[in-house]
Amino acid sequence: MSKIAHCCFGLLRAEVSGHPTLVAACHCEQCQRRTGSAFGISAYHLREQVRTEGASKIFSRAGQDGRSIQGHFCPECGTTVYWEAEFMPGYIGIAAGTFFDPDFPAPTVSACEQTKPSWVTFGHKALHLQEQRPPLGLPFGLALLCLRWAGRMALTRWVLLTLLQWLSPPRDRPLKALDNT
Repeated sequence: MSKIAHCCFGLLRAEVSGHPTLVAACHCEQCQRRTGSAFGISAYHLREQVRTEGASKIFSRAGQDGRSIQGHFCPECGTTVYWEAEFMPGYIGIAAGTFFDPDFPAPTVSACEQTKPSWVTFGHKALHLQEQRPPLGLPFGLALLCLRWAGRMALTRWVLLTLLQWLSPPRDRPLKALDNT
């Protein structure tokens, strides 16, 4: 299966093979400003599943945790099509709306809900995080992948939390020890 995401003019494109590893809604200030909406929806694909083409300008910013996010946008129309984020090494995030697919999978994670407008609700099952940081101190990307796997395996919340606690670093060891970036 191959899908193409592109800007308004079709000049900046990202072709993906396979399904996204993770689809997440983010309500942080930067995603709201990037999209001009109440949230952004990101589809994360393994880097080797993505082929990009076309000229892009790069907007580099720090995420909530201080790690870099490199957004690629079309220099003609301004649409942000994809980005690389240090919190998801080995993955490329693609703005879900750039696929223009009414059957696109719903987000399984809703992050930064402390800044989510109160009128935004999801009518499907999703993990709700008040901040971008996942529960129990795991690096964000690893935690989201674990949560996605657990969701597919239909584990109970208790089993999921036990798994996350087992994977969490001891509180006296810095998170950087687990991070490959």
